[in-house]
Amino acid sequence: MSGVAVVAAALLLWLPQSGEEVVRVAEPGLVQAVPIVVPEAPTAVPVRPPPLNFRDGTQVRLHDTEGEVVIASAEADEARVLLRRGGARFDVVPNPSRRFVVDVGLVTVEVLGTEFDLVREGDRVHVDVVRGSVAVSWPGERRVLSKGERGVFPPSIVDEPSVSESDEPPESTDGPAKRPKQDVEAMLSAADAARRSGRPERALSILRRVLKEHPRDSRAPLAAFTMGRIELDRRHYKAAARQFAKVRTMGKSSLAEHALAREIEAWKGAGNTAKARARAEEYLRKHPKGPRTTQAERVLRGGP
Repeated sequence: MSGVAVVAAALLLWLPQSGEEVVRVAEPGLVQAVPIVVPEAPTAVPVRPPPLNFRDGTQVRLHDTEGEVVIASAEADEARVLLRRGGARFDVVPNPSRRFVVDVGLVTVEVLGTEFDLVREGDRVHVDVVRGSVAVSWPGERRVLSKGERGVFPPSIVDEPSVSESDEPPESTDGPAKRPKQDVEAMLSAADAARRSGRPERALSILRRVLKEHPRDSRAPLAAFTMGRIELDRRHYKAAARQFAKVRTMGKSSLAEHALAREIEAWKGAGNTAKARARAEEYLRKHPKGPRTTQAERVLRGGP
């Protein structure tokens, strides 16, 4: 369903569009879905969604009704927003005592006070800074963008071959020496196409093949990480935690820190407080200045 948003009721005002289901948050971390029936609009012309207004003046304006924004947490020292689909303009009021973070797949955008535009395309995000500056982070890398600067992140994904719409990876015609790498690229692309088209089981099947047939390939950790993300989206929390843990056993990978943070989230979703706390302690020990330290500290405090 397009135009779905999670709204922190204590902080935001969100007006539902025709036919939407709005999810409201009574308190940060406590989510309850409330279906709202709105009469059909008298015209089929798309209506631009109203902005999400924080009490401090910060605004998030979706580009259109196809966008999806989720308020992951809203604390005194940090607000964390997920851009799951589409694009949005973020106008953040300066506040040195409060972090404002936007997660977009593997990319994290952190600001103190600025105005910027984000557009998500699969696992990539287009960032365009209108005012101020932002810090853009992705596994193993970080870049600061200032007013007038723009970019697509992670940059490495942009250079990958375009996603094939076919379920099956094409056969290689370049001989056995190049076949393994090409097979992995083709399978990852096919899995991504299946995931985007709403066929998670098909995507998981292809990714299992990557791990089985190419366990030593440098992109095998990405396959395991993607499996974890798919399982997490389906709320199969234990299965997700196992995949994220697997990433960290597959040798040195830029995804290891991200996988550990997601494993905390997965064990928390599964209701296994002991394992969530253990992974949170590990994260703080290994990454004391990492982008998910606030999340880990909150878990240790027993917060949402």
